[in-house]
Formats: sequence, C-alpha cells, structure tokens
Amino acid sequence: MDFSLSAGMLEHGALVFVRLLSVLSTAPVFGHRSVAMPIKVGLAFGLTIVLLMPMQQSFIPFADGLTFLLALAGEVLIGLLIGFVSMLVFYALEMAGGIIGMEMGLYFAFSISPTLPSQGGMMQQFYVLLSILIFLSMNGHHAFLLALSRTLEAVPPGSFMQSDVVPETLIRLSSAIFPSALQIALPVLAALVLTDLALALMNRVMPRIYVFVLGMPLKMGVGLATLLVTLPLTVPLVRQTLEQVARNMLLIAR
Repeated sequence: MDFSLSAGMLEHGALVFVRLLSVLSTAPVFGHRSVAMPIKVGLAFGLTIVLLMPMQQSFIPFADGLTFLLALAGEVLIGLLIGFVSMLVFYALEMAGGIIGMEMGLYFAFSISPTLPSQGGMMQQFYVLLSILIFLSMNGHHAFLLALSRTLEAVPPGSFMQSDVVPETLIRLSSAIFPSALQIALPVLAALVLTDLALALMNRVMPRIYVFVLGMPLKMGVGLATLLVTLPLTVPLVRQTLEQVARNMLLIAR
C-alpha cells in the first residue's frame, strides 16, 4: 500500500514538473534566452516540491504506462499554452517597439539580438528590456508564480482544460495585442507622422532639398526625443499592461 501511494505521488510529481518546465520555457523573464536550461529545470523541480506537498489528495497511480504518457503529453500542452498566454502582453510591447522602430527608420540597422527569437530592431530590444525591468520591479514574477500555483488548482495534474473555452479565450486575448501595442506606441508614432507631414510640406516649398537625406536623421532625433519626453507617461501604461499577465493565465486555466 505504501509503495502504491509513493508511486502515485511520483507520477503526479512528474506531471507537475513537466507542466512547470513547459511554462517556464515559454514564460516571461523565466523563459528568457539568457536563463540557462539547467536553471529552468532546477527551478521547476524546486517549485514542484513546494506546490506538490500542500495538495490534499490521494495520489493514485495510473493504470498503465500509456495513460501516464498521454497525461504527460497533456501537461506539456497545458504548460506551453499557459506560457504562451502569459507572453501575449510582452508580444504587444515588442510590437510597439517594432512599430516605432519602423517609423524611425531603425530597421535599416538590423541587429542580432539575444533577447529576441529572430532579428529585431533596436527599439524592440529597448521595449523588451524595459518591460522585463518593470515586470520585476512590480514583483510581477511573484504574481506569476502565484497564478501558476492557482492554475494547478483550476486544472489539476492529469486533467484537461475545457476545450470549448480555450479557443474563445485565445482569440480574445490575441486580438488585444495590436490595440495595446498601438496605445503604447501612439505618442512617438504621432510625433513621427507630424514630422513626415512637415517634411512633405518642406519638399513642396523647397523641391531642391534632399528630403530623404534630411528626413532620416531628423526622424530618428524626433523619435528619440519624443520617447525620452513621454517615457514617464509610458511606464505607467506599460505597468498597467503587464498587470494582465497573471489574469490571462487564470483566464485560460479556468
């Protein structure tokens, strides 16, 4: 009897570990490329022990190995889904940086970034790092871990999410990415659009001026100056956006 209970606890512990590792591999901050995989594995293992001990339930072992493997695969999918949903807010901030960088002309200077999965502009890097710093300063990682523990209560190890709720929630959360990105980028974007209008008017008045040569450094200067001036207003907006991370995780796991 003792062996049966201990075997069941090990199996459920493996399910929790796999889910946590899947979440941490794709989650904000923890899923960062600069965080080595051994650190993620160790953190997932430690969290598994912490979260598994308070569970007041009898750990009944699975009937056969195939059922256990299917449960493991389900935990991987659940973990990746929760991690993806938690990253949607950061995708919005990254998109805001991409919009600003494109309008400023910084995409002519592509840089290989270790913080992004692909080549990204400098403004994307700036907004990603800014969002990570704000997320840590507001103890977002604490809220993330708390929400992660609550997802284990909402969707216990070995069970599955409600299939009719997940697609609707994903569509609703994903559709909010672009409006959030546009809202964050709007001050700098408006200044750059006004700069374009001024350059167009200047070109009509003085056709001999090389507007393209003049416009590139001018737009970069205006963009950086506007970003510096509006940064105190942008930070609270970014903070408000980052507060949705834990809420999104609980929405997808309800």
